[in-house]
Amino acid sequence: ILGSLFDLSNRHLQAASWTNPNNSNPAYTLVEFVNESFVNDIKYLGSLKDDRVINDSEYTILLRLTQAIAAYSPPGENWYDHDAVLRDPKWHAVTETADSVLNELLSLSFNSPGWLGK
Repeated sequence: ILGSLFDLSNRHLQAASWTNPNNSNPAYTLVEFVNESFVNDIKYLGSLKDDRVINDSEYTILLRLTQAIAAYSPPGENWYDHDAVLRDPKWHAVTETADSVLNELLSLSFNSPGWLGK
């Protein structure tokens, strides 16, 4: 969970991955970052809560990012124009939400019941 949040919050990683002409890994594209992210799927997020992988507080925090991703649409609806996405203030808002969510989850006590699967 935290790794996905880090990837979604890190525009430097995104720029290095998405704009590298030598990158042959399709997992490092905007489409893959969004579509393969667990937070993109509200039903899956709900199942994580139902299965007690995450608790109610974590679900509420993660839901903000799920909603931000669902509301995002790249410039010109072009999901493959990585340069435009990386310059898009709306994408910046998504990555800032991911960063905020990551920091909120990290600030939870590691000893609290249900903390990311504990």
